[in-house]
Amino acid sequence: MRFLTTEMKIRCVLHEFRLKWEARRAGWEGDQLGSEEVQEALDLCRSILAEVNEILEKEMHTWVKEFSLAFTEVGRASKVQRKQKS
Repeated sequence: MRFLTTEMKIRCVLHEFRLKWEARRAGWEGDQLGSEEVQEALDLCRSILAEVNEILEKEMHTWVKEFSLAFTEVGRASKVQRKQKS
């Protein structure tokens, strides 16, 4: 479920980026972009990448916590089983 939730968050960011990108492109005149237009486009790309990276980082931290807890539980269960067999 977390995979799907994360995927949906990233898709929303992508859709937002595409809309913003096309809105900016509509305002561009000709084939040559001015330095201000280039900087604005790069800033948009940078902000979208930062947002996606934040989503992925949060998911990774959540996964690491859950994996660590599960690993700890497996270790505890293994100790209990060994004691019961002894």
